[in-house]
Amino acid sequence: MFNIWGLLLKFFSSLTIEPMFLLYYVSASIATLASTNLLIQKACHTGATVEPDYNTPCPDEVEAQKLVTNINVWRPTMEYTLPVIIITFLGSWSDTHGKRRKPLLLIPVIGEIVTTIFVMLSVYYWSWSPELTAVLESIFRGITGGRTCFSSGANTYISDITNVEQRTFRLGIVTAMIFVATPIGSALAGFLRMQLGFFKLFGLCMILNIFALSLGFVLMKNSTNEKSPLKFYQGMFDLSKLILSFKTLFKNRPGNKRVVLLCMAVVSPLFGACFTGEFSVIYFFLRYKFYLDEVEFGYYSAYKMLTVVFGTIISVSIFSKVFKLSDALIGCLGAITQIATALLMCFAVYKWQVYVFPLFDFMHGAIYTTSRSIVSKAVEGTELGQINCVLGTIDSLIPLIVFPTYNKFYNYTFELMPGAFFSFKCLLSNYYFHIILNYMDYRQ
Repeated sequence: MFNIWGLLLKFFSSLTIEPMFLLYYVSASIATLASTNLLIQKACHTGATVEPDYNTPCPDEVEAQKLVTNINVWRPTMEYTLPVIIITFLGSWSDTHGKRRKPLLLIPVIGEIVTTIFVMLSVYYWSWSPELTAVLESIFRGITGGRTCFSSGANTYISDITNVEQRTFRLGIVTAMIFVATPIGSALAGFLRMQLGFFKLFGLCMILNIFALSLGFVLMKNSTNEKSPLKFYQGMFDLSKLILSFKTLFKNRPGNKRVVLLCMAVVSPLFGACFTGEFSVIYFFLRYKFYLDEVEFGYYSAYKMLTVVFGTIISVSIFSKVFKLSDALIGCLGAITQIATALLMCFAVYKWQVYVFPLFDFMHGAIYTTSRSIVSKAVEGTELGQINCVLGTIDSLIPLIVFPTYNKFYNYTFELMPGAFFSFKCLLSNYYFHIILNYMDYRQ
């Protein structure tokens, strides 16, 4: 019993960003599904001035989906372009100001609080168009960095406070936290929307983010006692730092470390492209072909993500620690499972298949974890902020391409072949697989 209490005490005393991370992603998951449903409802009832009766079927599902997917073509410009600017400058600023990582995580949470307030106003004033709602939601999230800045800050902070031996495992835990929080939020989103309505649901998201912000202030400690002679605002918008960040990626390094970094600079965005693009249309696909409503889709998303959670834990913890597989080999296995799952989902005919086929994608989270772990082991600690800032910048640019591509492609094909968009996942995962193989050749 003493040992159990000792382990529990050690566990809770080691918590830093994990509670904030959990609350932030639970709220983000709820808000993502709820906002998609909000846009669909506004698209279904374009002339309404008050909230409609949701028990009434959508008068024109095809036209509603076309309207929302067309919104998703231009929406990423605001939601993902601005985080590129934010994370690029803040990443190098945090390196030169005593490794201040708190702003990288706290500013996006503040942005989510402001965003939910404006979405609540859009619900209250129901006559606001779907386009205006999308603009208000995207622009404030983009200005404050969004999930890109938050996840980059988390990776940098964890890399600061862990040693090389524990880094893969600890980054795996953080990645798994995303896959724990997301199904929780997904499972709750549809049910809570039915029980509370849109206005109260977004109010709940705001409260969760306020708690996350409070926990961040309390639990996060500076990763170093290093003091910077620079004033707070100095170097924040220094273009030379932006250039320096990208030079850090290309500079000469011992062995093949530069090649490693360049490979990983491609791998991480490819993973993000699959995830972002697919997630942007999967609800429309399941709603149109298999008639899943928002409640069932919430449960489906939770189920799908839970398979990824356990797969991530197995692939990172057991394969890395027990079988001592390299990060690259784990990543290759993850790419293979993604290709197999995409092919199966593309040609799914029956509803039970969309529940069974995601089981093959159990190593989904391993790709992101291993690529970031490889990067952290190839650079010095003083460069982590700059490198993660560059990777975050590239990650932010990818949705500008894949989000419109997936949505436009789905818009053109869903009446003929709804699952055709899964072919993109096969293509991108294949590229990832070959990049990892080249990386392994360079190591040899």
